[in-house]
Amino acid sequence: MAFPLVYGDTNFRIYQLEIPFTENDTTFLYREYSFYRCDTCTTFKKEVSSYYIVPRNHPEFRKHLRQTMDFFWEEDSVFSKLMMDELTDYVPTLIHNNLGDMPRYWYQVVKYDGQYYLSADFSAVIALRDSVEAFYGMELGFAALSNVSRQGDTYSYEIHTSSEKSSWFVKQYTPVKEVKGLWRCTVTSLDNERIILYVTNDEEANNFDLIEWKSTDHDLAGLSRYEEIGLPEK
Repeated sequence: MAFPLVYGDTNFRIYQLEIPFTENDTTFLYREYSFYRCDTCTTFKKEVSSYYIVPRNHPEFRKHLRQTMDFFWEEDSVFSKLMMDELTDYVPTLIHNNLGDMPRYWYQVVKYDGQYYLSADFSAVIALRDSVEAFYGMELGFAALSNVSRQGDTYSYEIHTSSEKSSWFVKQYTPVKEVKGLWRCTVTSLDNERIILYVTNDEEANNFDLIEWKSTDHDLAGLSRYEEIGLPEK
C-alpha cells in the first residue's frame, strides 16, 4: 500500500494515508509514518501514528470506552471542589432533583464516512448528579441542575452556570427512532438560540463502534472526514 509523502526535507519526512485498510484483523482509518534524524545521524528514526476501530462486539470494548472518554477528573479532587465552590458562589442554592430513570452519562456521537461512531476525537462526557450537570472534558465544569422532567421519550432539564439570566439553558434529550441508541440533544438559551448535538448514553454505547487512536510520536489532530451533524439553529 502506497503512503503519499506530505512533507519532506533532508532530515524529516511525513507520509499519510486516510483510507480504510485492514491489518491483523483491525480496521485502520488513518496511518502516518514520520521519519527523522539529527544532523549528525546516518539513519532515520521511524514513528507510527494510527486511527483504528474498536468494534462494539470487541471483548474489551467497555475497557477501551472507559479509557477513551474523559473521566480523569476525580470528584473529590481539590480542583473539583474549587469548581463546585465557584458554582455555588453564583448559584448558592442547589436543588436536589429526582432524576428517575434518566441516563446519568452521555457521550457525543459523530458521523464519519456515513457511519455513526463514538470517537476519541470527541471524548467529553456529560455526567448528571441530582443537583449538578458535570462536564468532563479538556476543562472541568459544573452547572446547577433544575426542573428535571420527562415527557414521553424526551428528558428535559435546565442548567444554570451563574445567576445571570443569559447563562440559563434548557437541554432536551430525544431518541432518534431510525438509529438505535442515538439521541438528539437540543440546547436552547433563553433568547431561543439552539445548538444540536447527537449523543448516546452509557447504557446504549454498545450500539456504536469506537474510533480510537495510538501514536509513538505525538497527539493526533483529528480525522478529516467527520460530517457535521449538529448545527446551530435560531
